[in-house]
Amino acid sequence: MNKHIKTILTCSLILLFTGCETGRVASHEEAVQKIKTPAENLPANFKGQVTSTMEDDGWLKSFNDPMLVKLVDEALKNNPGLKIAEAKVDQARGLILQSESKLKPTIGLGAEYADGAKYNEKDVGTAGATMSWELDVWGKLETGVKKTEELQKATLEDYKFAKQSLAASVTKAWFTAVTSKLQLDFANDIIDIQKENLRIATVRKEIGQGNGKDVHLSKAELSTAQEASQGAQIAYEDALRSLELLLGRYPSADIQTTDKLVAVPPKFPAGIPSQVLERRPDMKAMESRVAQAFYQVKEAELLHLPSFKLTLGLGVNSATDAIEKFTAGIFAPIYTGGKIEGQIATATAKQKKAIAQYVAVALVALKEVEGTLNLESHLIKRKEYLNIIVDENFQAYNLTKKQYQIGEGSFLDVLVVQQKWISAEIAKLDMDSKTLINRVNMHMALGGSFEEKQPTEAEKGK
Repeated sequence: MNKHIKTILTCSLILLFTGCETGRVASHEEAVQKIKTPAENLPANFKGQVTSTMEDDGWLKSFNDPMLVKLVDEALKNNPGLKIAEAKVDQARGLILQSESKLKPTIGLGAEYADGAKYNEKDVGTAGATMSWELDVWGKLETGVKKTEELQKATLEDYKFAKQSLAASVTKAWFTAVTSKLQLDFANDIIDIQKENLRIATVRKEIGQGNGKDVHLSKAELSTAQEASQGAQIAYEDALRSLELLLGRYPSADIQTTDKLVAVPPKFPAGIPSQVLERRPDMKAMESRVAQAFYQVKEAELLHLPSFKLTLGLGVNSATDAIEKFTAGIFAPIYTGGKIEGQIATATAKQKKAIAQYVAVALVALKEVEGTLNLESHLIKRKEYLNIIVDENFQAYNLTKKQYQIGEGSFLDVLVVQQKWISAEIAKLDMDSKTLINRVNMHMALGGSFEEKQPTEAEKGK
């Protein structure tokens, strides 16, 4: 399916670059629609009745972990990277104010005093007000405002996406930290098991039922378990520090984790929405950047047209008592040495770049959706197999250990089966974490929460 999606979206990009029967793409709406249309024609199994809330935290609460919710709230308040994204939104708002000001007249007050004694003349003082206003006859200034508004929209969607990404990163870091803690606890449990094995091997040697080789093997396995525990401790502390950085805390590795991973939320509804390109903040941001690029081209093209400016001055001075001045100016570019043509060429290139980036992000978005959906089904099946492997190896380990204690079998047999059980248990913990993390990635791919679409009253009556 992924090949088909890439093909239709790549063809859409080629169509945008080369033009269609009607010629050049007329507007950003047309450009965006040409990219969205192939996504609406995805294979039937890629669609479904699913709704999404972009900024709602339902996906976070679905994990039923109050501590996780608190940590995400802390990160949203204190994370330095998110504050940078928020500052960019404020900066974009300021740019809109600057852009809109060009549509309005500029009014100023001024005063001046000249000492005439040096030249045997009277002192002269003037004061007055001046108003200047550029008339937006061709819509050039309005186009500039729209361009800046699209920049603000893109920046705001970037901020929303940053919030979602931060929440997802904190969630995954939390699951990783909890998993590391469970692995550390299991490593310490193995140390206790190896100590018991060493005690049994020592006793058997003392009563003549064992040998020195078993004792040496037991000591080696105990040291191996202790070394593994130290490695697990390092991984756990590193996971905690990574989480603390996301929270905006000093990385001291002092967060207290829970003693178990949360259960994976219930299976999501079958299918996904075909309008995925319209739900994700990063896609909305790219759409606004396409619009911004189109307005930028239009703004550059309007530079060829003349501009009109009105100036009105009113004031008084000590000599004539009253001053009034009104001027109307026009400027029409005739020759600019290629400056305007260069601006148009630059804006057109940026337009093509924005469209190409939109297509690239769209392809990645669809790949993420398909990838996370596909991976979840495989992870669930692998978990089923690992549960069986853990249980069967544990049973085999207990039987082999009992046989060794009654003199049947060797200590090496115990160690071999024991290692299989330990490896399977660690793999199961890792698989539990991967399943939860993939569910977080799925929420990110779909742009937020997903829930089954409830039928309307009209639909119920049919």
